[in-house]
Amino acid sequence: MKTDAQMGIILNIVVGIIGGLLGAMGGAMGSIFIGGGGGIAFGSGDALPYRNRINAGKYLIVVEGSQLLIQQATTILRKFDLENIQTYTDMYQ
Repeated sequence: MKTDAQMGIILNIVVGIIGGLLGAMGGAMGSIFIGGGGGIAFGSGDALPYRNRINAGKYLIVVEGSQLLIQQATTILRKFDLENIQTYTDMYQ
């Protein structure tokens, strides 16, 4: 805007800091509402049932490892009267 000389160095720095803060707040709000925060706040896909179970005082057990390790863990967990057992495979591994 070619107003640097008119504002002076101090006011120019203050305006830069305020602009930076506003930009950071806008970016943070965008990432919360558009990104992962929306899934946490509103629940989507599998997130909502898991959140509801945890809020009801139930446990969520995650086993990560080789296919053999997951099969061993599933065998052990099936011995208990569990409400639900689900397995997922990461297609990008």
